Amino acid sequence: MLEYCILFKNHATLQLNEFKYIFFHVLNKQPMRFLFFTIVLLISSSTLFAQSNTVINRNQDRNSCSDYLRLKTEVDEVYARILDDYAKDYKFIVKFKQAQNVWANYREAQLEAIFPEADKSEYGASYPTCRCNWLVEFTNARLDFLIKFIANMNEQSCNGVMSSKKRKSFVKYDIR
Repeated sequence: MLEYCILFKNHATLQLNEFKYIFFHVLNKQPMRFLFFTIVLLISSSTLFAQSNTVINRNQDRNSCSDYLRLKTEVDEVYARILDDYAKDYKFIVKFKQAQNVWANYREAQLEAIFPEADKSEYGASYPTCRCNWLVEFTNARLDFLIKFIANMNEQSCNGVMSSKKRKSFVKYDIR
């Protein structure tokens, strides 16, 4: 974002120098031409500013959504690993798949609760970024939970299937 500010500042300085040239050289000779150049200069400045804000918003959207996509990939990898580790426990696999589907529906319902309007444009230009930020938060929480299924858990009675001997392996999983 800083590079866009610097770019805009440099462009504004360039425009100021152009304006000085126009003011001193053109105004003295042709006042109508000065008025024309001033209007063109103002229009081009406002267009540039609008374009630079659009570029900044798109980059923020890409960064937020790329974080979400990275986390989604990690969740998918951990999910596949859990299915592999617990492959012998049919009841667990059925319930676990069901829980994953319910979680995905819950995540979408949470987004709808946060952004209830059907026309998402009502939330402004920052909606895609905000949506992705929420997706990152929800997906991070799910990833933290899923990792417990493949992490090296202590044998405690409250861990349920996570401390079961039916698992294929007890290898510590560290993605961070």
